[in-house]
Amino acid sequence: MKTVYKPWGREEWLELNSFYCYKRIYINSGYKTSFQYHNKKYETNYLISGCAEVWLENDNGIIEKKIMKEGEYFNVIPPKKHRVIALTDIILQEVSTPEVNDVIRIEDDTNRRDGLIEGEHIAPAFFILAAGMGTRLKQQTSEKNKALISINNKAIITHILNKFPEKYEIVMAVGYMKESLIEYCKLARPDRKFTFVEVDGWENSNTGPGQSARACMQYLQKPFYVITADCLVEDEIPYLDGNWIGVYPTAYPEKYSTVNIDDKNNVIKFVNKTASGYNNAFIGVAGVRDFEIFWKILSENLNDTELVTAWLEPERYPFLKAKELKWFDTGNIDDIEKAKKYFNDEPLSLHKETDEITYRIKNTFLKFHPDRSIIARRTARSIPLKNNIPKF
Repeated sequence: MKTVYKPWGREEWLELNSFYCYKRIYINSGYKTSFQYHNKKYETNYLISGCAEVWLENDNGIIEKKIMKEGEYFNVIPPKKHRVIALTDIILQEVSTPEVNDVIRIEDDTNRRDGLIEGEHIAPAFFILAAGMGTRLKQQTSEKNKALISINNKAIITHILNKFPEKYEIVMAVGYMKESLIEYCKLARPDRKFTFVEVDGWENSNTGPGQSARACMQYLQKPFYVITADCLVEDEIPYLDGNWIGVYPTAYPEKYSTVNIDDKNNVIKFVNKTASGYNNAFIGVAGVRDFEIFWKILSENLNDTELVTAWLEPERYPFLKAKELKWFDTGNIDDIEKAKKYFNDEPLSLHKETDEITYRIKNTFLKFHPDRSIIARRTARSIPLKNNIPKF
């Protein structure tokens, strides 16, 4: 089986041979396929579940629109124009002739070109920026990466990982206290595929997320999410349905990069931290569908340390949307305390001056201590006591 990742959902190709193609097509509620036609491809679509509005050109060249429900089907004969709009989450079963790249898009919400879109045939990734020293957190990051700060007995990095699809590869830029961060990720989520990339010069004050991104560029030649390790989003992360940036209203534009948006949530202007900025702050999470444009802009600005440089010229993208998300900035002391209070943080162990932390991952407990020798001695001591330690 092959999965093709679309802006509106996904296709599962169960069979493709010289005679036919058999697909399961999943379209998310509120989304729609391209308004399109085929020159050679014949297809029959059966609605397995959900409710859809189907557009289909008749023999007189008129587009007929029909509400279809589970158990109904429609045929597409080339070159009839057609489109499917999901009124609920829907699953279609499509059987067609094998010309799968025979797609002429008349209208598309994400301005995709005709035919094969190579980036859709590779599982997207999500990119985590975790190389920084977290100096705004002062003592809390003196012995650990800021992504390992615990809220409700889970490191912030776990809260972030749990927000993204399990099939997506994780590319993580690391630097400061990277060993314990990498070790934690592998222990906490052994089911995930990680690529860790150390950023050169992460300890220098003139190094920033722009350099971190460029260090990871070779692993992100496909659509991807990007998120900073101090961005804790409460809402569901939006679909990777195009180019978008996460925003939240702010009265302090000098504190954040901010955006000006129109009434359709298109980004008109993006500026870095300035008192004359706008009232929507970039929160540190984004979706990058046109990754070629993103990397081209960052490569043109090699001396710029900021990630937001990639969006300072929104007109270079086919479109760039703003999506409002409730979030917490866990990169400074005041805001992380607000996050802990909001999520009713109840740590398993009291804060210790040694910076020791106990994490809980389902029925597994992980103990962090900045002194590896102490952990080694405790591990050795546990071996003869194994039979006397109660099971969870």
